[in-house]
Amino acid sequence: MLSGKGNYYGTLEERLAGLEGDYAVTIQGITVKLDEHADLLREQGRDIRGLGQEMHEVKIRLAGMDTRLAIVDTRLNRIDERPDLLREEMNEKFEQVNLNFEQVNLRFEQVNLKFEQVIALLMQGK
Repeated sequence: MLSGKGNYYGTLEERLAGLEGDYAVTIQGITVKLDEHADLLREQGRDIRGLGQEMHEVKIRLAGMDTRLAIVDTRLNRIDERPDLLREEMNEKFEQVNLNFEQVNLRFEQVNLKFEQVIALLMQGK
């Protein structure tokens, strides 16, 4: 019987040793997977930080573009205002020219009337 008990304990011990081995292999596998996962997370973290830096740079560039666009918009508005200002100036000048022509016409009419009066006087004196 002792030999039977020895086999039983031997078998139990062997079974426990086998379970411990399986447990160790399983824990090792889990540890490897956890390490791989941690490496992937670190890599993703670096990628995310890189993307964050790129986004920051893009925001800075966009802010610069917004500033430039505002300057261009201001210049375009000034260009849009120039034809209106020129049109107003030209209208004022044309009005002044028209007034000058009207005055010249009045003077010509006055001179014409005087010539007619002179001619009429000359004709009476003949």
